Amino acid sequence: MPSLASLAVALLGLLPAITALPSNAHLGPRQSRLRNARAIYFLTNNEDNAVIAAELGPDGLLTGRASSSLTGGLGGSGIDAATNLPAAPDSLFSQSAITVLGNLLLLVNPGSNTLTSFTISPTSPLSLTPLQTPLALPGSFPVTVAASRRHGLVCVGTTGSLAGVTCTRVDPATRLLSRFDTLRAFASPLNQTDPPRGPANTVSQVLFDDAEDRLLVTVKGDPGVEGRNGFVAAYEVVGGVVAREPVWTTSPEGTKVLFGAAAVPGGAGEVVVTDASFGAVVIGRDGGVKGGVRAEVDGQVATCWAAVSRVSGTAWVTDVGRNRLVEVGVAGEDGAKVLGVIDLSGGSNNTGLVDLATTGDFVYMLSPGDDKAGSGPAVSVVSIKTRELVQHVEVAAVGADGSAMGMALAF
Repeated sequence: MPSLASLAVALLGLLPAITALPSNAHLGPRQSRLRNARAIYFLTNNEDNAVIAAELGPDGLLTGRASSSLTGGLGGSGIDAATNLPAAPDSLFSQSAITVLGNLLLLVNPGSNTLTSFTISPTSPLSLTPLQTPLALPGSFPVTVAASRRHGLVCVGTTGSLAGVTCTRVDPATRLLSRFDTLRAFASPLNQTDPPRGPANTVSQVLFDDAEDRLLVTVKGDPGVEGRNGFVAAYEVVGGVVAREPVWTTSPEGTKVLFGAAAVPGGAGEVVVTDASFGAVVIGRDGGVKGGVRAEVDGQVATCWAAVSRVSGTAWVTDVGRNRLVEVGVAGEDGAKVLGVIDLSGGSNNTGLVDLATTGDFVYMLSPGDDKAGSGPAVSVVSIKTRELVQHVEVAAVGADGSAMGMALAF
């Protein structure tokens, strides 16, 4: 196999695949409180796993320059329980298969049970350098990774036959990751296989709350099995170490298929969590549903991924079966509330959307596409300012297909 460094090649041929929407592409002077990112990253999650880096310009839009770098590990898809075939789209049944910690890019390799780390060039976010040999994980089929800048921690959620959470530290001088600690198995075993069958009864996401003093994990229940409810578990971070046992585990009333989540800014320990069976809820630091209410998304197929914008002060959620972006209010004491829906069908042919990320004035969303429906893999960009689709970029030219997952930003 060629070296990773030799395969981190800039692919300038992506430009013809970009479709900008002329009526909305020029947004005028920026008014946001946060700067734009320099690049987006996502995984191909193919057998030879690779990370795609796509450059963003000063205006926050994709420039057409991209790179593809092999991770040194294997991708892998879960098994769709409805078809007994490899799942696609939503090949990992998860959110956050890739994340950024300062100048580190961290990602999971589900097929080889490893985590890969790259350093991001300070001058070109498309230039990625492998930092160390992919690290072995004590669990099987890793699908989600979270990082804490405050504590220098990296944690991974696994959802195969060895399901749970494992963490390690980042050396502040060398940026090297230590060996991952012993797996924190769940009190209620998932009894999964390798690869796992889903999307029900699988790990959805690991993430830190806004203060980074708790690690949370969301796990989907199985609506078809009596008593198998989804849950959220919260682990305290004390002295820079993630506790071995959760401080609480909760299955909030009315929830069943808990999926992606995002920390709510403000330091109160709240997170907004999607539920594929209805929409989203805000869960407080005590594990209760804030306001006791659910944000029910009309016409949803499976609302699964979430990001919170510090510009809008709201959450944005996507659906693997709908070509639209939904805004959810998360502030105040009333809990989650649907505020609006942005239909993307006028400028894109996405069959649905998976992972997303937001900063500045924009929300960036990945659509793995669906060959049967004639929809290819793409990235769609929505302006928070105008609540409109401003760019739609096809990404098959850089090796993405229906297995693609994850979305992270470099600054």
